[in-house]
Amino acid sequence: MGFNLTTIPTEGFPLGMFPNAEYEELTLATKPGDVLVFFSDGIVDALNAEGEMFGTERLEAVLRDHPSACHSAQATVDAILAAVSAFQSGTAHFDDETLVVLRVL
Repeated sequence: MGFNLTTIPTEGFPLGMFPNAEYEELTLATKPGDVLVFFSDGIVDALNAEGEMFGTERLEAVLRDHPSACHSAQATVDAILAAVSAFQSGTAHFDDETLVVLRVL
């Protein structure tokens, strides 16, 4: 079984903040075993002591290098948050770090 990662970039207003906001709508075809990871920019914009951003490449590496993280949605959240926390190495968080992980059964 191989690992395939597809990034679907989307942007929009925070949910619930603007009553008349319009949002992009997507339809995705999924199959059992697929894992969908939705994240706020606070995950990829997290900074380390040198001012480097965590970035999407590191996020993708967490998913590729820790295949056991995809066994459950909670394990995926835990792996990502642990990687971001280790990367930040005690630096102050300047933005929210929000994740929603859906595992297709």
